[in-house]
Amino acid sequence: MTSHDLRVAIVADDLTGAMDAAAPFARRGLNVQVLASPDDVARVVLNAPQVLSINSDTRHFTPENAFTVVNNLVGNLVACKPELVVKKIDSTLRGQVVAETAAAMQATGYQEELVCPAVPSQGRTFRGGKLYINDIPLAHTAISRDLRSPPPRASLQKLFNKLMPGVSVQQTNSENLYATKSSRGAPTIRITDAETDSELL
Repeated sequence: MTSHDLRVAIVADDLTGAMDAAAPFARRGLNVQVLASPDDVARVVLNAPQVLSINSDTRHFTPENAFTVVNNLVGNLVACKPELVVKKIDSTLRGQVVAETAAAMQATGYQEELVCPAVPSQGRTFRGGKLYINDIPLAHTAISRDLRSPPPRASLQKLFNKLMPGVSVQQTNSENLYATKSSRGAPTIRITDAETDSELL
């Protein structure tokens, strides 16, 4: 399974996320394909899309199962040699955000990973390592009481530190994103604040 044309591979935990993440590339005229499930990855890659966005359908999985599915899926995508692999996460942190991000990092072998759940244009901002919905802390919104896949109570930094003890996890912002060097060349996850669309560029 190879494609020399594949520039960006995206993995989202639901179909809406896969479509949302692919849309900006389509608007710029790239050849984009979205898969409702991972089952047809090998066949679609042969069609040589420039951007392939896949629904792993893992939003309501356990952390362990979500890790396994995403790790295997991203591993298969890496064999296609995309220029970039993107793990799309829910902007309200529902689903297995930490487990799936860790799975993707392991499968790609990337030594640097940038994490930011903000979508300022939709009122979802991230500051001080905390997510706000229309300036209300996530923990005080109805989203925090989602019965099927509630967002985590602990900070992303604490959760990544617990799951990935060998990785340097840094909370930062767009101004000093790369000012802090990782210790001893360790793999690094940078969780960055963003309160405006310009900070995401």
